[in-house]
Amino acid sequence: MPVLDRFFSRFTKSAVWKLAAAFIGVLCLSVTLPAAPSMPEYQVKALFLMNFLKYVDWPEEEWKETREQPITIGIVGDDPFKGDLESVVKEKVIDGRMIVVKHVIEPADAENCELLFFNKSEGKKWKPQIQAISNLPILTVGEGPSFLTNGGIISFILKNEKVRLHVNLEASESANLKISSRLLKVADVVKK
Repeated sequence: MPVLDRFFSRFTKSAVWKLAAAFIGVLCLSVTLPAAPSMPEYQVKALFLMNFLKYVDWPEEEWKETREQPITIGIVGDDPFKGDLESVVKEKVIDGRMIVVKHVIEPADAENCELLFFNKSEGKKWKPQIQAISNLPILTVGEGPSFLTNGGIISFILKNEKVRLHVNLEASESANLKISSRLLKVADVVKK
């Protein structure tokens, strides 16, 4: 007790009360502050798509042939991003190339993309087209577990309200794409 008496004797009573009130205020504040809101699902997915471009290697000859053109992310079907994807890629450059987003309506348009995103409603409809481009260096990304069985390379899976990644390495090898080990560390690798 003498140690506490010596410690508090350095302060006036009003200073001790102010210190105690501040300490209690900090405790109350930390208890009552709400948790930071989580990012909406499609904002998270838009960030993932942008980062896939950094962690996937396309064949060198393919990359050189299109060096003067922008990197194209194609959205097949309805756009669930509502502008978030365009915002994420705006003014971004990878390997000296700008990134653009385009809406793919016809299967022929898909061949001019480096990355194709298929939303939930489109993955099954486009199964023949996904399989037809499976040997082209196009990163196919979709939603749900069935996307990988339809020939897709990466699928977004919602688990406990968090976006998880599943990767089909056989499909990426077929497309001659190399997925970085850094990306594979945060994904589940799925066998065919």
